[in-house]
Amino acid sequence: MLAANRWGTILGWIALAFGLAPAAAVAAPGAATTGWVTNGPVHAMATDDAGRTYIGGSFTYVGPRLGSAIALTASGDQPAAGFPDVNGQVLAIADDGAGGWFLGGTFTAVGGIARNRLAHIRADRTLDPAWDPGADNTVRTLVRAGAALYAGGDFISAGGRPGTRVVKLATTGTGAGDPAFSLSSGPVRALALSGSGLYVGTTTTLVKADAATGVVDATWNPAPSTGVNALATGPDGLYVGGAFTTIGGQSRNGLAKLSLTGTGAADPAWNPDVSDGPGVQALALAGDDLYVGGGFAHVGGQAHYGAAKVASSGTGAVSAWNPGVGPVAAIAVTSAGVYLGGEVYAPAANARYLVRVAPDGTAAADHWTPNPNAAVTALAAAGDDVLAGGSFTSAGAGMRSRAGLSRLLPDGRLDTTFDPPSQPGSEVKALALDGGTLYVAGSLGLDGGPPVGLRRFSTATGALDPAWTPTTDVAAEPQALALSGDSVFAGTGLSSDALLKFSTSGSGARDTTWDPDADGHVYALAASGTDLYVAGSFGVLGNGIDGVYRDVVKLSTTGTGALDAAWDPQTFAVFTMALVGDDLYLGGAFPPIGGAHNARLAKVSASGTGAVDTAWEPQPDDDVTALAVSGGDLYVGGTFTRLGVASHARIAKVPLNGTGAPDPAFTFSASDEVDAITASPDRLVIGGAFTSTGSLSTQGVALFDFSAPSVDLSVPADGGRYRIGQDVRAAYGCTDPGGTDTIASCDGTVPAGAAIDTSTPGAHSFTVDTADTSGNAATKTVSYWVDDTVPTIAFGALPGGATYTIGERATITYSCDDAAGAQDIATCAGPIPSGGLLDTSTAGAFTFSVTATDRVGNTATARVSYSVWPPNLKPKPTPTPTPKLTLSALKLSPSAFRAEPRGAATGKPTAAARKLKRGTRVQFTLSAAARTTFTVIRPKKGKVKAKTLGTFTVAGTAKINRFILRGRIAGKTLKPGKYQLRAQAKDTKGTKSAIVVTSFTIKR
Repeated sequence: MLAANRWGTILGWIALAFGLAPAAAVAAPGAATTGWVTNGPVHAMATDDAGRTYIGGSFTYVGPRLGSAIALTASGDQPAAGFPDVNGQVLAIADDGAGGWFLGGTFTAVGGIARNRLAHIRADRTLDPAWDPGADNTVRTLVRAGAALYAGGDFISAGGRPGTRVVKLATTGTGAGDPAFSLSSGPVRALALSGSGLYVGTTTTLVKADAATGVVDATWNPAPSTGVNALATGPDGLYVGGAFTTIGGQSRNGLAKLSLTGTGAADPAWNPDVSDGPGVQALALAGDDLYVGGGFAHVGGQAHYGAAKVASSGTGAVSAWNPGVGPVAAIAVTSAGVYLGGEVYAPAANARYLVRVAPDGTAAADHWTPNPNAAVTALAAAGDDVLAGGSFTSAGAGMRSRAGLSRLLPDGRLDTTFDPPSQPGSEVKALALDGGTLYVAGSLGLDGGPPVGLRRFSTATGALDPAWTPTTDVAAEPQALALSGDSVFAGTGLSSDALLKFSTSGSGARDTTWDPDADGHVYALAASGTDLYVAGSFGVLGNGIDGVYRDVVKLSTTGTGALDAAWDPQTFAVFTMALVGDDLYLGGAFPPIGGAHNARLAKVSASGTGAVDTAWEPQPDDDVTALAVSGGDLYVGGTFTRLGVASHARIAKVPLNGTGAPDPAFTFSASDEVDAITASPDRLVIGGAFTSTGSLSTQGVALFDFSAPSVDLSVPADGGRYRIGQDVRAAYGCTDPGGTDTIASCDGTVPAGAAIDTSTPGAHSFTVDTADTSGNAATKTVSYWVDDTVPTIAFGALPGGATYTIGERATITYSCDDAAGAQDIATCAGPIPSGGLLDTSTAGAFTFSVTATDRVGNTATARVSYSVWPPNLKPKPTPTPTPKLTLSALKLSPSAFRAEPRGAATGKPTAAARKLKRGTRVQFTLSAAARTTFTVIRPKKGKVKAKTLGTFTVAGTAKINRFILRGRIAGKTLKPGKYQLRAQAKDTKGTKSAIVVTSFTIKR
């Protein structure tokens, strides 16, 4: 956020001159990582080459992003996991009677799902998907009675019931408003139920209405002198807290007990008397005790800072119970203790914003320290546990004290290795990186020393460079930095020294020769070569040229810092700049430049006279306070809610060239001002005063992830082949540039480690889908084949039954083949290699075996027999009969398949059809070369006769033969159904084989 300056009047002038009015914030879907958040605004950022982001601002803590509601146990102070993220303040909580809670506040989303200021969290800590009554403004109080939930606040419409600030909602279903209940009032701050009466405390009055109809009891009129903040009902009265001084006909300071009936008269005896402060904000009745919280300092004339316990009867005697922890906004009482929320602080217990004290004694806070990073405004008991809501976004032991300066890892988590010395109260305004050195400007407290304005730190550990101590007036709080060569330039708010130049070596001596004499505030610096561009709200720039009134100037980085008098974009109130080549982009609160529609965001030449690009007109409707460039895009941050006519809430992306029209696909948003941006093709990090981005709570800093995750799929391998029935376990994982913590899902066809499908032969596919926490997704699909065919083995020399004489030279040859081709054969081995000599040294009968194994493990063995005889005993050879032609092993794989469609005009497969890879593989074996005729027959079915649909012929050789059947015959595509394929071979001598028939199915 910009430092206080004299430009409030200028901004008002701009609004009047251009007829601008504040636009309503437009919620846009946003996707942030689960990075850490701050407890205060971030003013400056810088990202190093390792993707780590340095953040500077006025925060004191950083912690994991949790949202604005947390569940806490009595036994531990770490928030319970699994509670959905609430992206705005929680001001009211009511139990649902079944272990869950109703929430009310300012939020617009819960768990990333739209919920306007009302939500129901079920007992399992999941958002009720149906209950969504919605309210058009803040919900401040809730009270439940059975199946009815009463809500009060600033809204005009809730649960579909218009014209009221009190509504009666169903606790089931969609949470619709009860049409029979109608009660209009001023802004409601408290509700209480007793019997059939609903008591309504507003900013001005207190009324009693019928809980069924909303009709007001005109008789009951305690008439408080001012509004009511808290209500609690007891068996004999209504306890009322506020800042009133009279109520129910009695003088009562901030706390009274009223009759539940009649006129609502105040109990004349009961008067604890709360004083010195803004009154009572919270009440909780527990048996005979009434716990009171607020911003008061005294109760019953005794010192009680923010909390007290009084008797619920008699005179309201004040107990010695006195935590003294500060302003209390919410109270919950359990058997484990009394929980106090608000701006509370118990230094002895090191607990802030939420403390627990014993219900008796002097009530010193115990060491139960969840320490949310901002105020707790609502509490509800859940047995001994408690649900807390407020304006915080982080809590628990994970938080780290970081006074104004910290570093985040690429995935948005805290980098604990970077730990610069600092103290509370430090406020960082500007950062600049130079290799392993980080320059930091602002108001810096360094381990108890006096504040300084400019120092530098090691990026390795955050260690302070003790030797580099440039002299700067801390009152100036330097808020802009630029590095050029061996110099660092600082922009301040000094009246006569708004620009300073220091050496980066030695002690950081100031170059007093370089003295442009800028008068006012410098908000942005950009250096290029020997040119330094300066922007801010200074009025006079001297250096020998008196009376030059410019708020954007170009100076020399050398010599005296001479002004380039010719360069003059003629504008003022510039808060931020981005230099890209010869183009300089300006953001601020300035009016249009050069007659273009470029108020607040303009593009000018960095050379010459600083001519304006009048075609480039993004047209934000409010201030621009941050700019960053990535590739061909400019990211813009500020307080705007529109660019031109398009809704872009405080963050937008525009092209560097053309008209500068915003990117409509960039729909991220922030709830409040964006003051700092760093960008890369994969990441966008923004800093500012926001507490949410889109549907997520993200305070101070938010990381947007544009990089998709990736899938590492090793099993099944793409193109892999597996044996039918083989036990193959899927192996895959998913990674993301943001780290493993940002992977939201990684799901395959079967879980990793489970068996893939190898039960059926043929082609299969396996898919893994992944998504990260930012919504980026990726898919990987591989194909694999399940093989159910065994290899075939053919013998050449050595026909079965051959006979040899002892010592006769005999050669054995053999070969192995497979349905997938010979290349699929892994082993093909016999006792001797193919082509080797048989052992014929010994007479006898022998068997020669060959075993073949394919790549997936299918195995086959073939054997032939032969005999060896002495020369005089070898039998005479018998004539070898002419072998018959055989056709065998006719097989379709798969036997059920889809037919391949073809183009109507060409009759050929279309490109789309070829990609489908439809059809089946036909395999058959011939004993000799022959032509095989195939006939496709539709079998008889019922009264429908069998029919021959067509024939075709395939030439084959004496081995395994294969071809692809596409599911077409005689020029026509076969319709889904069952068919037969008949095959008969015929060689050149006219010898025919036996007819072989197999069945197949055409699938839909």
